[in-house]
Amino acid sequence: METVDKQIFINQKVTVDGKTFRQCSFQNVTLHFAAGMLPSFEDCTFDNVTLKFDGAADNTLRFLSGLYQGNFSNSVEAIMAAIHDAQEVDSNT
Repeated sequence: METVDKQIFINQKVTVDGKTFRQCSFQNVTLHFAAGMLPSFEDCTFDNVTLKFDGAADNTLRFLSGLYQGNFSNSVEAIMAAIHDAQEVDSNT
């Protein structure tokens, strides 16, 4: 895993897959995740950050959206509640 220390990112797209960010600052950036290795952020600051998902990450969000539009809204809401509560998501929901 690549480690990025004490960098300042301003007005750019930052690919985060497989990286550890330590004491970095993100200002007016888009964090880009494509479902590679999970990134980590340690003692970082964020100001006006947006998220962009591609590949498998985007496919997963589209899948959940489709489920929500169908008859699985309760299951998707349970997943979102687990994310909100920082609990492990039960795939059998």
